[in-house]
Amino acid sequence: MFNIAEMVEKNSNGFGKKLASADKKTRDNAVKSLSKFLSHKKNLTDLELLKLWKGLFYCYWMSDKQLIQQQLANQLGSLLLKIPNEMVFKFVKAFWKIIISEWNGLDRLRIDKFYYLMRRIHFYTFKFLEKVSWRKQYVLEYVDLYDTGPLSFLNDKTPHGIHYHICEVFFEILEDAIEKPIPKKAFQKLLEPFIDIVTFSFDYILIEHATSEIFLYLYKQLSNGDDDDDDDDDDYIEEEEEDDDDDDDDDSDNHKENEDENEMLNDSEKDENEINDKSEKIRNIYSKSVDIPELYCQLIDLTEEPTTNPSNIEILNYIADLFYSMANEKLENNESDSDNEEYDEINAEYDEPDIITTGYENKENIINKPSILKVKKTIINNDNDVTKVLKKVKNKKIKKNKTNKKNVHWNLGTNKIKLFDKNDKIIDLIK
Repeated sequence: MFNIAEMVEKNSNGFGKKLASADKKTRDNAVKSLSKFLSHKKNLTDLELLKLWKGLFYCYWMSDKQLIQQQLANQLGSLLLKIPNEMVFKFVKAFWKIIISEWNGLDRLRIDKFYYLMRRIHFYTFKFLEKVSWRKQYVLEYVDLYDTGPLSFLNDKTPHGIHYHICEVFFEILEDAIEKPIPKKAFQKLLEPFIDIVTFSFDYILIEHATSEIFLYLYKQLSNGDDDDDDDDDDYIEEEEEDDDDDDDDDSDNHKENEDENEMLNDSEKDENEINDKSEKIRNIYSKSVDIPELYCQLIDLTEEPTTNPSNIEILNYIADLFYSMANEKLENNESDSDNEEYDEINAEYDEPDIITTGYENKENIINKPSILKVKKTIINNDNDVTKVLKKVKNKKIKKNKTNKKNVHWNLGTNKIKLFDKNDKIIDLIK
């Protein structure tokens, strides 16, 4: 067994070469050894982790067949559940740094392969957050990592394709990863990178992605639209019942055929029931995870922030308007989090004031990024009484925007996004 610690120091001369070996067995053994090594290692430096991910990047590069790629991606992602908690986001941060730095070297045939690896890393990141019960310290690490890394719209080195892809698959991955609702204040934190995008970004395509894939998708899930009833199966059964055969010799064959068809129909109904159950579970997760009044108030507050990009104010008003009715209804009904008492202690962590640190590697981020500079509003609730929190939100004057337009147009130079009203199905991107 080779000494991994020494190979980390030697970079590509040792362990990196084994990870990027053309021989699959050599690569597999190196990944297994790495898994054992990381499971108890708590003091790896950022440089050492970057060297490891450089080797793992080419290890994944060398995996050719789809099944092998999927197995390796899951193996690498599952490391997040095995390594010490304090190392997880240092490990993920190194992954994204290597992905961003190597992205332009990926050819058309390999890019989908690495999109899959990104999705599995994100999947296991959510698995880890659920494992640690969405504690504030870990959620803040997650938000800071994505806000200043793969979702950083201020960093020109971050490829646009990564931005867009994360927006497209964010909720799909989240739904697949988590088993039960998220504490509301943790969920609100998860939305912050996307709120920053629609507030401060000048990239109209990225804003369109965040608007449609995040906020409009969230609105759709919370609005509990009626499902269309599909009667095709019943019609098919009735047609079969109308067919009668007079020949006695064909009775047994027809009986077998009918049994096979009934089995197929039963399987189809079972699949449909499973899909319906999953959809209901997802809606239930969103309804218990999203603090709609707080989301609405945050969006409205940002329209009045002096640091908000003026071109984005109509976008913020439009998104906020989607959630207005639901926010108002919840406040009028005085709905509280009593059905989610298991998260009271965790939510209380988020009520403590945020400490804004300045120890970033690139201090330009602090100068250029208004969302880091602006003072974050927090709810101080000494009595731990949820009704007081609702009162505080209600005092923010939930009211419909005066500019109640059916369609809102956002302009930036010669580019324009036409946003649809609530009855339409798509966003038209117009250049």
